[in-house]
Amino acid sequence: MKEDKIRELVETYSDMVMRSAYQNCFHKSDSEDITQEVFIKLLENMERLKDDEGYLKARLIRVTASLSSIRCGFWTTAS
Repeated sequence: MKEDKIRELVETYSDMVMRSAYQNCFHKSDSEDITQEVFIKLLENMERLKDDEGYLKARLIRVTASLSSIRCGFWTTAS
């Protein structure tokens, strides 16, 4: 069941995560690595996450921004 849920989430959100990572890093290989890391973190923390689409999408974007910052030196601030 967990594998099916992860597969569904990857299929649903991988393009969004990849685009977000690319906007932050401007390198395809870094963006691919970040996308993979985001979904690994999702898998590791699946039990603690809310089963709410809005929350999950926001969480994925936040983790993508954080990993992009670490990998590419990018960070955004709320305006």
